[in-house]
Amino acid sequence: MDELLHEFVVESTENLQTIDEQLMVLERDPEDPDALGAIFRAMHTIKGTAGFFDLPRIERLAHGAETLLGKLRDGAIIASVSHITALLIVADTLRSHLSSIETTESESDIDSQALLDTVLQLCEQQADAAAPNDASASPQLAVVPPPTTTVAPDRNEASDRNTSSDTTIRVDTGVLDDLMTLMGELVLARNELVQTAARMNDTGLSACTQRINHVTSDLRSRVVKTRMRPVRAVWAAIPRLARDTAVACGKQVSVRMIGEDTELDKTVLEAIKDPLTHCVRNSVDHGIEDPEARLAAGKSAEGTVTLRARHDNGNVVVEISDDGAGINVEGVRAKALEQGLFTETALAAMSDRHVANLIFAPGFSTAATVTNVSGRGVGMDVVRTNAERIGGTADVSFVPGQGTTFTITVPLTLAIIPALIVVSGEDRFAIPQASVLEVVRATADGSDIENLGGALVHRLRGALVALVDLRSSLNAQPTATPPGRTQIVILRGTGVPFGLIVDEILGNEEIVVRPLDVHYANVDLFAGATVMGDGKIALILDVTALGANASVPEIESAANEQERASSHSDEPTVPVLVVELDRDDRVALPLHSVARLEKFQLDDVELTGMERVVQYRDDILQLLNLSDLLGRGSVPSDPDCRFVVTAVVLHEGRELGLEVERIVEVAEAHSVDHNRNTSTQTAIANGSVIDVVTIENLFNRGLRILGVAA
Repeated sequence: MDELLHEFVVESTENLQTIDEQLMVLERDPEDPDALGAIFRAMHTIKGTAGFFDLPRIERLAHGAETLLGKLRDGAIIASVSHITALLIVADTLRSHLSSIETTESESDIDSQALLDTVLQLCEQQADAAAPNDASASPQLAVVPPPTTTVAPDRNEASDRNTSSDTTIRVDTGVLDDLMTLMGELVLARNELVQTAARMNDTGLSACTQRINHVTSDLRSRVVKTRMRPVRAVWAAIPRLARDTAVACGKQVSVRMIGEDTELDKTVLEAIKDPLTHCVRNSVDHGIEDPEARLAAGKSAEGTVTLRARHDNGNVVVEISDDGAGINVEGVRAKALEQGLFTETALAAMSDRHVANLIFAPGFSTAATVTNVSGRGVGMDVVRTNAERIGGTADVSFVPGQGTTFTITVPLTLAIIPALIVVSGEDRFAIPQASVLEVVRATADGSDIENLGGALVHRLRGALVALVDLRSSLNAQPTATPPGRTQIVILRGTGVPFGLIVDEILGNEEIVVRPLDVHYANVDLFAGATVMGDGKIALILDVTALGANASVPEIESAANEQERASSHSDEPTVPVLVVELDRDDRVALPLHSVARLEKFQLDDVELTGMERVVQYRDDILQLLNLSDLLGRGSVPSDPDCRFVVTAVVLHEGRELGLEVERIVEVAEAHSVDHNRNTSTQTAIANGSVIDVVTIENLFNRGLRILGVAA
């Protein structure tokens, strides 16, 4: 059953329960205004919603009952046994219709015309002079025969089937907030227990801790789910918004929605309402052309705005795209120069994508005049500001002549989030996973870190990425980093990625977000704090502020300019992840197939039959040894190693965990042999010949080993 229709059944069932209860009150006191008001409101809601869903039988019967209730409420007549009896039978008949909707998704074939005629007849009669509760006062109306029905079991009979009202309850949002707060405390206690157990060599404690860890993770996911709402709750107003904007601009626009059932936390849902509104307005006003221009370009006169939503590694990605003309990059450059945002030299060196992202700057607008729709330079600023306020990102991309796409990435929930824990000096910091693209380690000789005009850049797969030193950003005294130990976290910046230099990476952890005290409101490098497992505080880094304070856009622009000047090779390359199977045996995995890199505790690996599995992201991940899959023999495991290094690969919607000895680096592979009939292909990476694994072939082989149809 459609979710909205399901909500109607649940709400109407609750309203009918209210009607039953208040009719009993009304029978004791026929002039009780509160009871009459409650019954009238409940019946009015049922009637109005039934009309919305095009349920004429429910609508007509509820409308007749509402007419009678209106006269009772206004004092034109006084409630008698006949009135109460008729209204109770109306309620029972409506229940029969709701029961039919649950089973057949349509109203029942009950003939309720006689009941409706009786209700309307009651509207015209004054109450008898006898006592209102005296059934003999109007014998012809005291008992109204219930309509004949072929659907609705007896209300007093037990039913084997649970109805919507049996399986659904309404809970105050404050209760859910309190539950989430308590869940956060439980997660903190779990983290502390896990760290304590790791320091103690107690088998019994480890087993108990593992169980508590699994139960806590499972409970957390279910508590979070209670706060989830489908994104359609916000999208419902978009078609009307697009229509009104199109009419104001003299354009023709239709709206498509994909992924309406994608769920996210109600708090996040509220936060993205304004960004969605401004993105749709921008697409209609600035993106989609006038009908004449579209026809001249070989397009249909009617433009299309498409909304897409999907889950992506614990985040929700919402895309608002149009099939318009794209972004006029030169127009944006000219406007940015006019407003003094950058110098002409800096703007000329910027990539087109970076220039396009300038539309998010405060006060920036390319509109020639201020209208009711645009021109004040507020809308797109709101998009990025609201997204970043909740730990998300906003980006824009375009194809000239084909359209523009706004991409808003937000966390699934705000209370408990996955984060990467890093170390700088003596302190630990948390980076929301939504902002992390990848983690790399600089070479021992530092050859892939360069000084560009006083700023550090990292050569990542042939491209230059601006670097930010966390120690310097925090005004901490920089110390010499041991050779080969420089860790770089590649982060989503304000339109461009940048690298954050840290001393050490501890790994991923679920953290409970705590807001900073008002005294720290002016410290813009931190988005909050969390309590670690050992009871110490770790600050949550604000990725956007880090990039802005370090002037990442200017560094990126200069890096792009240098890269264009020095680029002389047009040879196609493929990014790969180099892994080690044994000390002298390395292979590469195509980077686009690698979903994540994980280090699972050996205690978390379980056996089911002959398969090794691990509980992973509310699912079960199957583990296979990559060396075995490639026929290179098993590598003896280190008895002292307590971890399993795994590359989680994704192919056609399926995930598989590949166990490796060590993750080496990300590199660019040249001259890849595209013969896909073997498990590996030959390529050159960093000047050395290496085997690149054919994921499709390997994946099918792994599934056959597991006994799963490929």
